[in-house]
Amino acid sequence: MRSGIPKNRPRVLRLGACLAVAGLLCYLDAAPLPRHEITGRVSGLGVPHYVVVRASGRQNHTTTTHADGVYILRGLRPGTYTVRPVDRRYRFSPTFHTVAITNHDVHEVDFVAHPLPPRRR
Repeated sequence: MRSGIPKNRPRVLRLGACLAVAGLLCYLDAAPLPRHEITGRVSGLGVPHYVVVRASGRQNHTTTTHADGVYILRGLRPGTYTVRPVDRRYRFSPTFHTVAITNHDVHEVDFVAHPLPPRRR
């Protein structure tokens, strides 16, 4: 034992960037990636209809609109996302938005819902 560290215990180095070599463990001493939101509104929904809004990209997130059509996708890391509402009762315009998150939240990613005629059984 040297300096109070057993021989078989790995040593830990704090480095900004590191390479694990010769049995040494190292880790990044960096701040966690920030998390952001995409918000918007789906207008034209019948009452009390709610629709699912999906964001796909670096991560996949799903949320449901509130009664007034507002949605919030939370916890997104920086990256590019495709945001689209999903519901078989409606056609949406636009069908999707491509949103780039860098270092801030993105607001007013809005859609308009157009009701489809009822399906016959």
